[in-house]
Amino acid sequence: MSRETSRDVPREWRVAIVEDEPIARLGLRRMVEAAPGATLVGEATSAPDAVRLLRDTQPDIVFLDVNLPGGDAFDVLARASLAAPPATVLVTAFEEYAVRAFDLGVVDYLLKPFDERRFLRSWERAVAARLAATPTDGRPAAPVEPRLLLRKDGRVHAVALAEVEWIEAADNYVRVHATAGRFMWRTPLRQVADRLTASGFAQVSRSALVNVRYVRHLVPLDSGEGRVLLKSGTELSVSRRFRAAFQAALRGGAT
Repeated sequence: MSRETSRDVPREWRVAIVEDEPIARLGLRRMVEAAPGATLVGEATSAPDAVRLLRDTQPDIVFLDVNLPGGDAFDVLARASLAAPPATVLVTAFEEYAVRAFDLGVVDYLLKPFDERRFLRSWERAVAARLAATPTDGRPAAPVEPRLLLRKDGRVHAVALAEVEWIEAADNYVRVHATAGRFMWRTPLRQVADRLTASGFAQVSRSALVNVRYVRHLVPLDSGEGRVLLKSGTELSVSRRFRAAFQAALRGGAT
């Protein structure tokens, strides 16, 4: 008899929907019911009801509207305080919540209006996140890979943090340079740096932040500044203000 893992065996995924708009909720319900392996365990239309729903049903996956009567999606996740949080897909007509979504480990971001094809992409990401978080053969669960929710060509993409090489300031936005291309994030660089310095990123100047795993080498200059060469061939300036901290980050990284 062949040895099977949880990835080989069809799984049933308990799914909750939190959406206060009746038409949007109906559309989500139809898509969830048609998704492979999905079992709808409940719906909620307000933040207080959503907290109760998550606590009572302990879903594997939740499609969660951001703006709700009595609170928002972030209130719901904080107040539910589940020991095993569900893979969360935010559903909204707005894109300005990407920073808070990253902080909470949201796996995807469905921007209204969306079609079944886009829904299925979110479904696959949510299932992958749950599989990664499920122990198999006595091994501990792998940590869920953090993702950034970024805009490109009018669409929101979930980009793995490990695939981001460097980030540059662009007025009130930042431009994110990743292996899959360039993306925009409507957040000032200062706020991005505050969140990502604990995840292997280091600031090299007031306008640039670098993922240290992509650094090939640093060339210190007599002026106190420096030049950093990335594995992609990109070369960036390192200011005197940030050089010492950047060197310390490199020593602590795997470059």
